[in-house]
Amino acid sequence: MPSNKGGSLNGGIIGKSNTTSFGKDKVTSTTSTGSATVTVGTATRFVEVLSVAGGGGGGFDYGAGGGAGGYRSLSLPVSASEAIPVTVGAGGTGGNEGPNSAATSGSNSSFVVGGITYTSAGGGLGGSGGVGPNCAAAGGSGGGGRGNGSLGAGNTPPVSPPQGNPGGSGDAPCNNKAGGGGGAGASACVAGACGGNANRNGADGIANSITGSSVYYAGGGGAGKCSPGSCKHGTGGQGGGGAGGQGCGPGPSNPAPSVKGVAGTANTGGGGGGASNVCGPVSPGDRDGANGGSGIVIVKELNKASGVWSMQSQMSSLQQGLWPSAGFSVDYLVIAGGGGGGSGYGGGGGAGGFRISYDTPLAGSAEFLGIGTHTITVGAGGTGGAPPSP
Repeated sequence: MPSNKGGSLNGGIIGKSNTTSFGKDKVTSTTSTGSATVTVGTATRFVEVLSVAGGGGGGFDYGAGGGAGGYRSLSLPVSASEAIPVTVGAGGTGGNEGPNSAATSGSNSSFVVGGITYTSAGGGLGGSGGVGPNCAAAGGSGGGGRGNGSLGAGNTPPVSPPQGNPGGSGDAPCNNKAGGGGGAGASACVAGACGGNANRNGADGIANSITGSSVYYAGGGGAGKCSPGSCKHGTGGQGGGGAGGQGCGPGPSNPAPSVKGVAGTANTGGGGGGASNVCGPVSPGDRDGANGGSGIVIVKELNKASGVWSMQSQMSSLQQGLWPSAGFSVDYLVIAGGGGGGSGYGGGGGAGGFRISYDTPLAGSAEFLGIGTHTITVGAGGTGGAPPSP
């Protein structure tokens, strides 16, 4: 018989060591753009999947922020050893002022479970200045519009729950003011609704703890700075959104050198920052928008069915008074003591009462496993009669 010194491996029980690791789920993150396959284990019956598409690129020349990639978080049943094809979308490219080319939207991310394909749509591109087809685009989250230009719609194509939100528009009185990109957690500001420079900020994404740590994904890109100097650049939204570019101001109060827009963070689906309209000597690329961040697909294999707890977790919750309960059912049989027989040609005593029930709710919300008590009384038999008593 195998040895188990100290009982550290098997709870003090002598026998074969149980090496199963309860409560530790396998997490596989696919971060490289393109296609891959995740094959689940032989005991896996459920998976949680986080899929984030690539973020949209930021616009050039007073450019708007790119929209965040579509965000989808799902729990799904799987077959043992099922192969799950996944595709990670790349971020869109920023707009290029040189050839006056618009930014591009992010690429889709997807995965297949049980023969069904689940797709997260790429983030919409941010609007640009200049001429040509430079309007914002719809996507998982929409890109920001430039000035009075239309903003990009979110959750396109529509899924439930929604994978993203619309981008923002610039301040209507000034055509040079662009809007931030939409994020998975919120829409960007529309037509001055947020007031002042907040209209250019990218919208926030959503925090997810599938990897064990809380991480934000799918934030919108910020819009670039415009003239006059009071118009500041937009910040990137939480979840990898890139900040907009900062051009120098018209006077001594804004002497800062120009800073290019910031790309969306890789593997977050963040939108790219829009470009500013820089003053002074212009180097190639200074007025170009930034690229969107690439997406990610994360598969978490649950080592138990949803709602199943390990004994350690259950007991810990019980001890803290946190274990939920809607009551407990029992089967019971109750018999009272029998009556004594009568004296002197007396009659026989009656049998004790008999009660039986199956699957009966037990009173109380947590009165089991050592929490709460139920009083039980066992009745004695009656005494027999003796003359002259009955």
